[in-house]
Amino acid sequence: MRLSSFGRNDGTGRRAGAAIAAALLVAALLSGALVSCTDESPPVRSASAGGEGSTPAPAPRSTDAGSTTPAAAERLDAKDAALPYPTFSWPPSAEALAAGFDSPTETAWMAIQAIDRNDREMMHQLLIDEATYMAKLWPSFEAEKPGSTIPAQFHWDHLEMKSLGGILDMTREYAGKGLRLRTVSYESVEDYVEFKLYRKPRVIVEDPLTGENEELRLFGDIVEIAGKHKLLSYPS
Repeated sequence: MRLSSFGRNDGTGRRAGAAIAAALLVAALLSGALVSCTDESPPVRSASAGGEGSTPAPAPRSTDAGSTTPAAAERLDAKDAALPYPTFSWPPSAEALAAGFDSPTETAWMAIQAIDRNDREMMHQLLIDEATYMAKLWPSFEAEKPGSTIPAQFHWDHLEMKSLGGILDMTREYAGKGLRLRTVSYESVEDYVEFKLYRKPRVIVEDPLTGENEELRLFGDIVEIAGKHKLLSYPS
């Protein structure tokens, strides 16, 4: 998921309307009143007929600010590799929600559980917060685009609005389906000064009704800070 992917603005009236809609979206999501999906395209998914493995990820990209690690060795966390269906304790503790989870696999499992339960508030809590973004992530992201005049707050507000739309998309599409996590893969793993990014993660999940496996993109990049993991965003 691109960090900065801006919607179309075809005029002053539309921009003003978008701002009002964004404010209403935040209020409605937190109150639980909004149940319809945004007008964004549904999440892209591809069928996977195999067992626990997945199609090899594309070649990794590299950035000036961060070094890139191929994703092939990161398909499963080492401590979870022997588990056919990784399982963790639900609901997550307040400490885990605040600090993050021990592995990308655990983070993915929590996201799938929250989506299945239509727990939008929990989905939002799995995301990094604004203070962490500004203090840890933004300095490295800003260094990738020297000379940019777009303020950090604008980037954060856009990311937050996109995630709120993604939360609605994911719950509308997958809530109540009981999907079971099999594996997690990434396009690449990028090292920055104070964090790692697991880029464009995809999960192999099993549909309990059909027994078929499917590869889905249910959330955006996974952020690792001091050995703890949280989500950066949800795609919309």
